[in-house]
Formats: sequence, C-alpha cells, structure tokens
Amino acid sequence: MADRNTPQKLVWRARIVLMWADVSSQAAIVADAVSLAKFLREADDKLADHMKG
Repeated sequence: MADRNTPQKLVWRARIVLMWADVSSQAAIVADAVSLAKFLREADDKLADHMKG
C-alpha cells in the first residue's frame, strides 16, 4: 500500500481546503452585501413614506 500522506498529497489537500475557504468567504461577503442592500432599500422607502406625510 502506498503512503497516503506524501508531501505532494498533503499540498494537494491543503490547496483544496484553501480554495473552499476562499469560495465560502466570498459567498458570505456577497450574502452580507445583499442583506445590507435590502436593509438600505427598506430604510429609504420608510424615510420616503415618512417625508410624504
């Protein structure tokens, strides 16, 4: 049986983990930006309604 933990395989696994972490943090940033945009849109609508009377 070949060694499953050769340095090349460890680097390969580490790259996969880092790529996954990068993608998931980008997704979190996008989700936060979308949530902020929705919040600001709703706040702007409420302010506009309040200014109308």
